[in-house]
Amino acid sequence: MKNNIVLKTVMMGILVAGCGNQVAPGGKVVAHAGTPAGAPNVELQTRAGTPYVRVQDVDFSLKTTWNKPAKDDFQMVEVLTPDGHLYLRKELPVGADGVVDLHVLVAGTYIQDFSMTGTWTARFFRNVADAPAQEFSFQILDGELAVAKP
Repeated sequence: MKNNIVLKTVMMGILVAGCGNQVAPGGKVVAHAGTPAGAPNVELQTRAGTPYVRVQDVDFSLKTTWNKPAKDDFQMVEVLTPDGHLYLRKELPVGADGVVDLHVLVAGTYIQDFSMTGTWTARFFRNVADAPAQEFSFQILDGELAVAKP
């Protein structure tokens, strides 16, 4: 039943996984609504173009775009499991265009091996900030979403 509710939300293009994320054309999840000043825009990208990740997927990307990047800016991202444990922490340079693309493998990792499904959170920090500039939630599901029957 929970999957049916998520599908209806995604199909209507309203909020996905809380935190103000919206579904853009093509099924991309983008954090724009309520994005605080100085926070990056975040986009979930999957090979299938779905607004969620499946444990069967090979990988996915979290693409962030920062405003007015400086030459030596970097981004630290923390990816948290549904139970709040740190799964991945990585520092990446911010490009001259402000874009950072974090590639996360799914197939053949703990995510697939232990079917780590649910709502995941990514926290994005700019340079040495103590608090994240943006938090972004996304879904990792086991299989396809079922379509609710009327």
